Amino acid sequence: MPSNLQTKDLFASGNLPASSNVPNTPDPFKDQWQKGTWSVEVKQPQLQISRAYTPLPTAEQTNTSGTIKLLVRKEQNGEVSSYLHQLPVGGQVELRGPNTEFVLPDEVTDVIFLAGGTGIAPALQVIHSLLERRNLQAPPNIRIVWANRRREDCRSLAEQTQASPTVTDAKFESQDIVSGLDELKRKFPDNFNVEYYVDEEGTYLDQKRISQMTKSRPSIRMGPIATRIDSRLLFVCGPEGFINFLAGPKKWEGGKEVQGQLGGIIGKMGLRDWKVWKL
Repeated sequence: MPSNLQTKDLFASGNLPASSNVPNTPDPFKDQWQKGTWSVEVKQPQLQISRAYTPLPTAEQTNTSGTIKLLVRKEQNGEVSSYLHQLPVGGQVELRGPNTEFVLPDEVTDVIFLAGGTGIAPALQVIHSLLERRNLQAPPNIRIVWANRRREDCRSLAEQTQASPTVTDAKFESQDIVSGLDELKRKFPDNFNVEYYVDEEGTYLDQKRISQMTKSRPSIRMGPIATRIDSRLLFVCGPEGFINFLAGPKKWEGGKEVQGQLGGIIGKMGLRDWKVWKL
């Protein structure tokens, strides 16, 4: 059964700086990649609605034309995701943004990112910003936990070929992201690690596992230790049910979606030295 987790490569033209359409000009999203997590809104023109999507970093992120890559899960009743998946190659898309979601401080020492499904996209932005974009004297330790319902949504190239050697879905293969994560582990062996949890295999995120993550300390650092509350960041990102279960629901206030009270499993843990942020 083919996965419903797919990507679309979108050329962001229209509301980017005019110079971005000229070859060899600077990446118009350079500042956003540096800051932390960010998104763009994609418009469905027939229904006049939009949804926010998180751009994926490319291998070297040397964009000079404003091209961005989005991870889009095609939902059965998703107006915007269905619209994107039926667009032809070369089709034009209306974008609004970029919108900054979270600015990562330079003083961060530890990051735990609990990602469900497409929530892996901002996790990749965090890694890209802290380990690849910034020249930090003491790079942070980053731990990504990627939870999916099915193994095929987080399967490596070798696993995918072994399981379905005839699969040729050009839109997306889960190994695109898994291979990128494997490469990051090779590139930053002392600062990055990733774990996979799969519902159909009976591996779930629970209070015990999260507690072990937050209490474990990586290798001892040389030099001063940051004591600010935002030096240790715990992110939760994914479908609404995933966020609600782990950290409680976000809420609407003044026409905007805000963090809301910390609840769920993490809210019961009484974490005092971690800043929890729902994306």
